[in-house]
Amino acid sequence: MKELIGQQLDNYRIESLLGEGGMGAVFKARDMNLNRVVAVKVMDNRLAKQPQFQQRFQQEAQAAARLKHPSIVQIYHFDNYRGVLYMAMTYVAGQTLGKFLRKMYEEQQVILLKETLGLTAQVADALGYAHRKGVVHRDVKPDNILMEPLDMPDREGEAPIRAVVTDFGLAKLVEGGIQTQTGTFLGTMPYMSPEQCRGMNIDGRSDIYSLGVLLYQMATGRLPFENIRTPAEAAEKHIRMAPPRPQDIRPGLPGQVEEIILRSIAKKPKDRFQTGEEMAAALRRAAGAISDEEQTAIAVSTSIVSLVTQIMPEEEGVTPPSIGPSLVVPTEADYLIIQRQGEANQTHSLEKATTVIGRAQDCDLILDAPGISRHHARLERSTTGWQIIDLGSSNGTFVKNRKLLPNIPEPWDPGQVARMGPYLLRWQAAKKTAVRQPARHVSMPAAPSGATQLLTNNGQLGVIMNPTNVEVVPGKIAEIQVNLFNQGAMVDHFGLRVEGLPPEWVTIPPKSVQLMPQANVSLPFTIHPPKNSSAKAGRHPYQLIISSQSEQRDITTMEGSVTVAPFVQFSMDVQPTQLTNAGKCRVSIVNDGNTPTAFDISAKDNADGIQFGGKRTGLTIQPGTREEVLLDVQPKERPLTGVKQTLPFEIKVGTPSGTHQIRPGTLDVKPRIPTWLMALIPILAVLCCVGSVLVGQTWLGYNNETAQTATAQVTMTALAQTTLDAAHDTDMDGLSNAEEELAGTDPNNPDSDNDGLNDGEETNIHFTNPMNPDSDNDGLNDGKEIQIGTFVNVADSDGDGQLDGIDAQPLATSTPTPDTGATQAAQEAANANATATALAAAAANDATSTALAQAQQTVAAEQTAAAQQTAIAQQTAAAQQTKAAATQTVQIAGTQTAVANQTATSVAILATAQAKLVAHYPLETDGKDITNKENDMTLHNAPFADDSVYCNGNYSGSNRCVISTPNLNNFNHNSFSISMQFNADEVSRMPVFVAGSSTRWIGFELENDGSVSLLYNNSNQESCSVVYEANKWHTALITYDGSEAKLYLDNILGCTVPFTISHNNDWDISVINYSNGTVFKGSVRDLRIYNEPIPIRPLFIPIPFQSIPIIVTPVIVTPVFSP
Repeated sequence: MKELIGQQLDNYRIESLLGEGGMGAVFKARDMNLNRVVAVKVMDNRLAKQPQFQQRFQQEAQAAARLKHPSIVQIYHFDNYRGVLYMAMTYVAGQTLGKFLRKMYEEQQVILLKETLGLTAQVADALGYAHRKGVVHRDVKPDNILMEPLDMPDREGEAPIRAVVTDFGLAKLVEGGIQTQTGTFLGTMPYMSPEQCRGMNIDGRSDIYSLGVLLYQMATGRLPFENIRTPAEAAEKHIRMAPPRPQDIRPGLPGQVEEIILRSIAKKPKDRFQTGEEMAAALRRAAGAISDEEQTAIAVSTSIVSLVTQIMPEEEGVTPPSIGPSLVVPTEADYLIIQRQGEANQTHSLEKATTVIGRAQDCDLILDAPGISRHHARLERSTTGWQIIDLGSSNGTFVKNRKLLPNIPEPWDPGQVARMGPYLLRWQAAKKTAVRQPARHVSMPAAPSGATQLLTNNGQLGVIMNPTNVEVVPGKIAEIQVNLFNQGAMVDHFGLRVEGLPPEWVTIPPKSVQLMPQANVSLPFTIHPPKNSSAKAGRHPYQLIISSQSEQRDITTMEGSVTVAPFVQFSMDVQPTQLTNAGKCRVSIVNDGNTPTAFDISAKDNADGIQFGGKRTGLTIQPGTREEVLLDVQPKERPLTGVKQTLPFEIKVGTPSGTHQIRPGTLDVKPRIPTWLMALIPILAVLCCVGSVLVGQTWLGYNNETAQTATAQVTMTALAQTTLDAAHDTDMDGLSNAEEELAGTDPNNPDSDNDGLNDGEETNIHFTNPMNPDSDNDGLNDGKEIQIGTFVNVADSDGDGQLDGIDAQPLATSTPTPDTGATQAAQEAANANATATALAAAAANDATSTALAQAQQTVAAEQTAAAQQTAIAQQTAAAQQTKAAATQTVQIAGTQTAVANQTATSVAILATAQAKLVAHYPLETDGKDITNKENDMTLHNAPFADDSVYCNGNYSGSNRCVISTPNLNNFNHNSFSISMQFNADEVSRMPVFVAGSSTRWIGFELENDGSVSLLYNNSNQESCSVVYEANKWHTALITYDGSEAKLYLDNILGCTVPFTISHNNDWDISVINYSNGTVFKGSVRDLRIYNEPIPIRPLFIPIPFQSIPIIVTPVIVTPVFSP
């Protein structure tokens, strides 16, 4: 039919042949009446001569002419002109999908999956529209689909390409016995539906099948049934055979897409999409769920191409921008030549180093047309010319028929055409400047000094890493640039990862980057080691590993190193900081730096009154580790008498670099003879005077009464010695000589049993036996048990069935034996009670025997004196006075016996209480329960200071101080004792011992005048007879037996309140947990909770002697450590 070219067919002048098929040929023509380009399809002469074909041609042409849809070719006119059947229709300036797919098949390429789904959805829309109008296509295949490039896409998110379906209804023209050319068959065999193969009546679902075959082909690169040569083969495969699963051909194809394909080509029409619109909606949903990585993953052995970069106006119809006679050409700078179809070419001078192109008014070059974004692209001057950067435009920027990646510079050579929407641009060098050579970005530039450059084995990827080795200061950042050059012929995704360094040191692009062929990109990653001891100083090697998604493996590895600079940083702590007479300070040093550091530990006092031992020089500590040093602190001299002296001192830790830290402390130095002993001297003087008077009376009035006077002197001397011994403490162990004589301890040795504890500390604080170094016979002496925190009166502190002396972990129960522990504790208490009772009985017998002997001796003396001096009344009076003195001696002995009995009983009671101890929190350096019966305490805004917990008095909102136990599983609301020690900085209000933070079921309160009150049942308050002082340690104890509560302050009963607890079922004890603004400011320590009341019996025993009272030092029983 080529003979029609140049001729006029009716009103259409034939210009060129576009294509030929089994039913005729298509020509490009011009409508002479409307002066527009059209496409004219001329039917084959053999068909045109058949009357039946002519009738069907008119019917189908009329039906097709009624279809008006963007994706259906519009039929303008049809006629039989002088025996030639033809129809004129819209001319689409694009190539057919069939031509494009054949080219891709030859080059082993596939279309971007999103574009495949979008294009198929447009065809499905067109088919659905035609089916609603009663028109079935019957021959859906790639050659009947044209691809029209657009300035901007029809739908957001789709490519600027429109699929246009042609030849609607023409396949029906060959039905009913009408013959086509030899070798043709009704429909196109690879795309025919099963019902077409059977010759059945068909509907729109047949077109859905054919479109599904086309989708299969575009997504996988092959047809579901290949090598179909005859209608019989077509029928066999379409009707009976199952095609290979798409994912078996293209691994990585999303399952949602495979499901759409298989549903479309189902054998039975009822199993397919029922309408084109339904299929289009499913395709667009699948496209919206596909990432760029998934698009790349389906092409492992082939390259991916974009329709947008391939479907360009035919080269023969496009003239590159050029200089015309009317253009004004700049002479001093490079310039752009801008072309748009139907408009005159323009120029734009490139005087600036950068030029922004877009629709917005602030752009350097404004191109106001559809398809141009507000800020579309940017031109940047480079050393070899210009580079162009797409700024994330909606419709893209194209160079060499390839769409640029957003925000990645692309070299732009002189003479190359760039396409933006309807515009074509080309840059030209200034006339006075030599034209620069085109940039060859296919080869890598030379690597700068300090960088590493390599090319992968297959030559696909070039890499430059700059710099390879870096130095960084901890807490700072070092940046490394990685330049990737895709020198292959296919698009790929490349990912980076770093190995050999801690992950928290490295920040690297988390996603892989897509690189088109012959493109490059610069990717930075940073190394930022933290400023702590984990970032060790020195060289750290690492590997940069680059992976290819198309090859699904690591393709290269580059090695580098990071040198971390050293830094010095440390923390220190000193405990205790307050010493009395002498002691040891534990200096803890933590090396928080990243390099081994030598530390010097020194101490000094400005008064030069302290002698320090244990100072160290050059103590090397590794990064992140802790070392301790013990410093001996003692006075150079300790005075015999006088007042207490407080000597301040400083402990200093320094490094060779000059960094240092200082912690202050104090040493209290007390005289060897205490002040209270000096106060007894006047009393002794009075006693001596009284003795002198008595002796003088005897010598003046009764020279012959020597025996009586001697007896009186013996009695007075004994009483004076008893009084002196009661007040004197020779060895300064906290027990007077009289108490030591009563207890059987050595008054000249402060530690009679050599267990590391003074006799007074054992008797009055720990309630241990000062004559037995191991009071509970568990294999550990009493001093050792106090040091490690085990119970001195309980042989098995943790109740695990093992004595503390043989238990490797005496405070951690290895095998819970609650029944054995309870039985043993009860047995221990019973043994202690029995022992104490025996001691008390022995002490009472000894005291009574001594007193009776003294009384008998005195009475004998009295009888002798009476016989000799019966006539003298004064002699009788002297005898009576002597008898009174003897009687008083007996009373003293009885009092001492009572003291012994009460002390022993209290010790036994305390041993029982220790077995009932629910929890014990020393609160010295942590909030742990040293009995290991309960969990740790909650300490909020309560730091440790000087072996105690400190609250600063700020209790607003979340900043309030909280010192609270966990839920105490063994706590009994109806029978308990709670004790603690406190030291208030200021006279202030302090509610303590509360359950929760609101309901105060029992506690005490310190008022601002120094008085103390007992609180109970939320708001009830009872004033007590005790007072407290600020800046002084006090011991508080509350006991409750189910009906009565008692408050003791410093072992003195302050008040008693009968009441029944009304609690809120809280099982925790909050020492401090209150929201009012006027609450406690000070220190707290040594919290103990018992499951029974602990009796307190202070022994203040006045002993009268004539008119002068003599006070025996009391033995005070307390369940808590004295401060």
